[in-house]
Amino acid sequence: FKPCAVLHDGRSLCRQRMEKRRAEGAAMLTGCLVLWVSSSVVVQAICGEGTDFQKPLFLTLFNSSTGILLLLPLVKQPSMFKAIQMKVARLSASVGMLWLLAQFIFNVSLLHTSVATNTVLSSTSSVFTFLWAMLLLKNPVRLLSGFAALLSFLGCCLVAAKAPSETPGAVHDSRTGDALALASAALFSL
Repeated sequence: FKPCAVLHDGRSLCRQRMEKRRAEGAAMLTGCLVLWVSSSVVVQAICGEGTDFQKPLFLTLFNSSTGILLLLPLVKQPSMFKAIQMKVARLSASVGMLWLLAQFIFNVSLLHTSVATNTVLSSTSSVFTFLWAMLLLKNPVRLLSGFAALLSFLGCCLVAAKAPSETPGAVHDSRTGDALALASAALFSL
């Protein structure tokens, strides 16, 4: 624990650090949202109607396998690479397969529903996380957490019920696409 120093303008150094971390967190969250939505638009453009490339499985495997490039710097250190290789293999056998399935279902859902609806329905993953924690981990239900999950779910339902404006060439929403987007949200939350 570091004691807080008071600056000449009366603000504490701890408060200044907290404000900086909060701003950094908001910037990262914004970046994540921009990347998430823009990647959905790109997937829909690549695999959507009117294109000859309707292969969401290839796209999913290609995108997921590029993550291995992050391990290339470790190849220079053979002893460290072997240890990390075993950890990656264990994680890939469990979490990786679940992630691939969720990502594949998400990509397929983009063929059957708009990016706007897909993004909103994907936001229900927090509700599914709450449900899985209760059902699988036997976490106790807290009133505030339950209320927050319910509000989140109702907000997603309200936004999803409002059909996006018709844009020429846009994918039209379907029950299949909505169901696939919800299924991917449930899998991502695991």
